[in-house]
Amino acid sequence: VFAAAGKPQQALDRFLFVAESYTDDGFYDKAIALLTKVARLAPGDASIEGHIRKAQQMKDLEHRRTLALEGLRASQESRREDARLSLIEVQRIWQALSTTEVVLKLPGEQLRRLFAHTTLVEPDRGRTLAERGSKEEVLYLVAAGEVEAVYDLGDGRPTLLRSFTTGEVIGDRALFE
Repeated sequence: VFAAAGKPQQALDRFLFVAESYTDDGFYDKAIALLTKVARLAPGDASIEGHIRKAQQMKDLEHRRTLALEGLRASQESRREDARLSLIEVQRIWQALSTTEVVLKLPGEQLRRLFAHTTLVEPDRGRTLAERGSKEEVLYLVAAGEVEAVYDLGDGRPTLLRSFTTGEVIGDRALFE
């Protein structure tokens, strides 16, 4: 109505409000289609391109989330019923990892495969996960907390080499692959 009445700024404001609502509600394709239409009303408005990029990023993240959760659920199928993670626990793991580099850089299908072959472990504090020279082929993805790489210089006190936090990958072979 505003566009037909020759009030482009008011039309633009309404369209942006509706597009933002679509994005907030998860209707990313609708938001992108509406914003594309808005871009024709206000050519050269860089803020509209920013809104389109944001909606596309949110759509891509939602796609990755869906595939990653499929993978996590698949990894749980081989476990005993009482040892499986609840949907809330799976969502919590995703929430912790959703902004990490590994999730943002891997395509959804690779995330699904990665998580489908995952065994979730909650090691006790102070437990050694890997030792130098070990032949064990394990990749660790830190889902929460912190893991420290330490080395004993011979004086009995471990020296901190590096700390790994949420989203970081640990494993010699993983680094090469």
